Amino acid sequence: MRKLLAATWLALIMTLAVAPGAAAAQGDLVTDEAGVLSAADQASLNDRAQQISAAQDCDVAIIVVKDMGNTTADEAAKAAWAAHGLGTGADQSGVLLFLSMAERDYALIAHGYGNTAFTDYGKATLLDDYVLPQLGQNKYAAGFRAFLDQAERYLTLARAGSPVDVPGGGGGGPGGSGGTSAGNSQSGRIAVTVGLPLLVSLLICLYWRSKMKTARIATQANDYITVPGLVLTARDDSFLFRTETRVLVEDSSSNRTGGGFGGTSIGGGGFSARVGKF
Repeated sequence: MRKLLAATWLALIMTLAVAPGAAAAQGDLVTDEAGVLSAADQASLNDRAQQISAAQDCDVAIIVVKDMGNTTADEAAKAAWAAHGLGTGADQSGVLLFLSMAERDYALIAHGYGNTAFTDYGKATLLDDYVLPQLGQNKYAAGFRAFLDQAERYLTLARAGSPVDVPGGGGGGPGGSGGTSAGNSQSGRIAVTVGLPLLVSLLICLYWRSKMKTARIATQANDYITVPGLVLTARDDSFLFRTETRVLVEDSSSNRTGGGFGGTSIGGGGFSARVGKF
């Protein structure tokens, strides 16, 4: 009887000792299966992700795997999402940055309110401007910190009614203030692109005009006929110029703007995604 009681107490103690660690592992929002982070970096990043997720009521997660097998990055990311039980609330709101090291593929997927906060343009801006430059240099901790910082900003802007979206489209721009900076920059580039060629053309025309000051418009048709008169000795048709008209067809799956209309393109399972190489 004493042995049975001792065994029962030992099992209970082991359960209490192991259970908190197991629960913490299951609730981790930063998972590094490939060993690209130090233990200290992973712990600090996970604490930061937990803080943002709780404050914004939207999971913000990072998962790194060694390889993704015979599947695509977005499908592997969705499978990881389900395996780790990501998503907050009834609509399973969240955003996940998924990396597969063997293929160096990434996927940024969102669900629920994550689709509102992380538009097509917003995903591209976050990745291209903040995250991928770090990941491309194998600075994973720095890249993940940048992702978490921007994810918090995106969610804050979205809660305020101004998600990061196409500049001038009503949402917040890359700077979080309605896209004014990006819009001004783009207007400046357009002005230079259009105005500079026009200025050069004007200067050339003025130069040639100055060379023709002695020319006068003749008032009589005879002034244009030589003394022998008009004599045609040969006739030939020569192809000198060709006019070609091109029409730009917008790609509805444009990497940054989603076709230029803003918003979020939601696919199967209620997920939106952006995938690529890092």
